[in-house]
Amino acid sequence: MKKFLYVLVFTLFANNIVFGQQCGTTIQSIDEMDLIMPGYKIGVQKALGNADKYVQKVLLNPNSAQRQGNDTIIIPIVVHVIYNTSNQNVSEANILKQIEVLNKDFARLNSDTTKTPSSFRNLAKGLPLKFCLAQRDPQGNSTTGINRVQTTKFMWDYDNAATSNDFKFTSKGGQNAWDRNSYFNFWIVNLDDNLTNGGSLLGFAQFPGGLASTDGVAVDYAQVGALGRTATHEVGHWLGLIHIWGDKDDCIQDDGIDDTPKQAGNTQNGCRTHPYNDGCSSAIMFMNYMDYSSDACMNMFSKGQCDRMLGVLNTSRKGLKSSIGCLPAILPSVDANLIDLIEPSERVCNNVTSKAAVRNFGSQTISTIRFTIKIGSKEQLYDWSGNIPSLGKADIDLPLIDISSLSDGVYDFSLEIQLVNGISDNEVINNIQLVPVEKKSTSSATPFFEGFESAFNGSIKVNNPDNSKTWERTSKARKTPGSYSIYMNYFDYTNNEEIDEFLLPPVNTTNLNNSSLTFDVAYALYSSTGFSDTLEVYVQAGCDAPWQRVYKKFNPNLQTAPNTTFEFKPSQTQWRRDSILLDAYKSENLTVKFVGKCDNENNLYIDNISIKGATSTGLNIDLLNESDFQIFPNPTKNNYFVHFNSDKSQDILISVRDITGKLWMEKTVSVNMGNNDIEMTSKQLPTGNIFITLTNGTQTGTRKLMVLVRFFKVILDFLE
Repeated sequence: MKKFLYVLVFTLFANNIVFGQQCGTTIQSIDEMDLIMPGYKIGVQKALGNADKYVQKVLLNPNSAQRQGNDTIIIPIVVHVIYNTSNQNVSEANILKQIEVLNKDFARLNSDTTKTPSSFRNLAKGLPLKFCLAQRDPQGNSTTGINRVQTTKFMWDYDNAATSNDFKFTSKGGQNAWDRNSYFNFWIVNLDDNLTNGGSLLGFAQFPGGLASTDGVAVDYAQVGALGRTATHEVGHWLGLIHIWGDKDDCIQDDGIDDTPKQAGNTQNGCRTHPYNDGCSSAIMFMNYMDYSSDACMNMFSKGQCDRMLGVLNTSRKGLKSSIGCLPAILPSVDANLIDLIEPSERVCNNVTSKAAVRNFGSQTISTIRFTIKIGSKEQLYDWSGNIPSLGKADIDLPLIDISSLSDGVYDFSLEIQLVNGISDNEVINNIQLVPVEKKSTSSATPFFEGFESAFNGSIKVNNPDNSKTWERTSKARKTPGSYSIYMNYFDYTNNEEIDEFLLPPVNTTNLNNSSLTFDVAYALYSSTGFSDTLEVYVQAGCDAPWQRVYKKFNPNLQTAPNTTFEFKPSQTQWRRDSILLDAYKSENLTVKFVGKCDNENNLYIDNISIKGATSTGLNIDLLNESDFQIFPNPTKNNYFVHFNSDKSQDILISVRDITGKLWMEKTVSVNMGNNDIEMTSKQLPTGNIFITLTNGTQTGTRKLMVLVRFFKVILDFLE
């Protein structure tokens, strides 16, 4: 597999296409579509990049525990038939025939697999994929999976990119898309047969990563019920494939798939005789579904193409794997489903507030619900009244519970539905939610330090919403002293956008001055560009106070080491010490929360977390006294010295930034008690004002340095 398709320049060369029947997925360039769908280009690049990362890390990794099994992925189809005349109103029989073609082609159960040349048969592959007509709509009602809309438009113009998707909107005479995370939208329309380049349009698709409102595939009505390979071709685009010749007739650009030979261009119309030499390859794969051969010639996807599509189905289109759209909709009379406990979470003090999300999966409207709320030995009933229509959802605020008499510790908070509309619920299996919560009304003294050398034993609370990979103590890497750190395994974690948190025990910071939170962090990227996991830090000044974000970093500011396609395990020099001022959040019960957001890049490590204030010992910097902290010579052309006084032997972090805040250099030095002079160089620094910052984690000072233009640099600039 070529590394990450998203680094390709997407130019689809519409103006050079001068032939008859064609696929509209290449008529507009990605850049052109981006003009009318802002964000389309970056969305496609990110989606295809994530798919290729999944292929590299999971499908092609023999040691991965997540390698694709044989479970069939069932994809519900909703067919939108947009017709003007009766012959455009495609019959249900032809729609079912088209779905049968898709199922056979993608699973490689098509009868014409025997036509695949023997030299390509070892490269051909099928997918564990099955399409079915939806049996329930997004609201849970029964459906045939086929929507028919008669429109006043005889044909839909495709030459104007701004209106090319109009049939996907009810307001414009077409039909709105259903939720693309649960359904595959398939529009059957009378597509443009009079394009400005002389051709006629057979179909077009939206790549993964585009807008939800236009996501899906469109096929001309005349192509449904025939051999059906137009739909197979377009669904290939929808699952991340581009044309096999790469949309440029130059023998250089290709489709980003290793096992498909390069082609000089498409093989429009008719069939070739294998082996066919087009000047790029001695034997092109003209029978591939992503070429332009006649339907009767097409009979295969390659292994690499199937891996790409599986990558898409496990990343940007992974919601389809859990869709219930193909299950019949049979609703009981009364069924209140307690789908989520929104609150409480994390830690609580003496009072607990809670909120629940309830979905009505019954046919009757819900007007009353009786709840039982319980935590520890505290229990109470609550009667709610309101209105939740069939298949509707409501977030319900529940009353406060006083737990001041309970001792500190971990308790199960449970919420249970007892009665619905005054009677027992028809389905009681979904009537209870339980979450462990920690009562922590007391706080630890400061200074606080956590080096992860001991097991958590309740001192560190980890929140793992998806019950997958999360923050864990590890000996893979650590910043001295010690042998352990805490890390997120983003290298193997494919659940993009998922949030995982860990909370420190509450601390009392009311007696601290110039208080700060410091920690060591190490992180490297897997990809060359465009992606990054994210680290955030939040503080809560009291149990019932809102969380305040005080830190957020991602590429390039989070990165501490060069990119690597191997699992990142930092050396001692690949850590950075970060510091956050906390004086604005003084509290008897201050809680700090570290939050990681997954982008499936590489491992993120945290170590040596400290919360403390300034003391009488440490780095002795009087910011108003230039004699205590000096930079000389200032201005400078070459080397310079950082002079300061330290009250003890310790490690000092020196950071060098420009006026934009960009970090140019950072290093930790061990200094002695008394005056210190650290020699630095300006050779790699830009000219102009530079800011030198010293910190030991509790005290920080900054001085400005003027870097002068060096003569040899002027000469080099002139020669360039």
